[in-house]
Amino acid sequence: MKTYSIFFPTPAPNMFTTLQPPHGLLQFCRVMVVVITLFSSATFSSVIPYQLHPDEVTALKQIGETLTQGGQPFEVGDACNQPGPLHDMNLFKQDLEANSTVMCNCTLNNDGYCHITSLYLKTLSLPGKLPPEIANLTYLEILDLTRNYISGNIPEEWASMKHLTNLSLTSNRLSGNIPGYLGSLRSLTYLSLEANQFSGTIPSQLGDLVNLTDLILSSNQLEGTLPKTLAKLNLTNFRASDNNLSGRIPDFIGN
Repeated sequence: MKTYSIFFPTPAPNMFTTLQPPHGLLQFCRVMVVVITLFSSATFSSVIPYQLHPDEVTALKQIGETLTQGGQPFEVGDACNQPGPLHDMNLFKQDLEANSTVMCNCTLNNDGYCHITSLYLKTLSLPGKLPPEIANLTYLEILDLTRNYISGNIPEEWASMKHLTNLSLTSNRLSGNIPGYLGSLRSLTYLSLEANQFSGTIPSQLGDLVNLTDLILSSNQLEGTLPKTLAKLNLTNFRASDNNLSGRIPDFIGN
């Protein structure tokens, strides 16, 4: 059984109630508003279809093939075709216990389509690579791929994801240097690369993430010193333990 979480916006106050018409007319108008509202609620979904943008349907299929190495595909056909502006569904219908959900918003851009805003694929033992096609989910805000077996590095295409606020790649098998182009993700508030196999130094470009509050880099193979550019950030949660870092602790850590 799949479940949907559908939220309807709170209607604005009826501006006509401030005109103070005669009491009987006011009651009649209120009744008509209720009737019209109920009628609209019953018929609206049959008049206006909700569906995921075709480009994002294609992207999800490509993402599934890359993450699963051609294994079990994502079920994306009915991701957004239910009434209401927000939807939440399970991608792997045969594993309802796993956190494999996509949330889409049907009120963005006024283009008549729904767009994916959150993608959670946690604890699924995914064996593939990070798909460049994730960047084609242009309204994506949250991406969580925690606790899988994903290897390789972070695709350069991801640097274009201007709406991304939360990125967790915790507990995978990612390796190589942390790419400096992550500094282009200026909307990020949360970044976790913990428990991977990243090596090399921490890129100074991470100091360009002006909205970042959580930076979690612990349990990798990072070396060198902490870049001074991190002092530009207003971090409330910074973790870099269990690495091979050297040098003195920067003053900004105490602040």
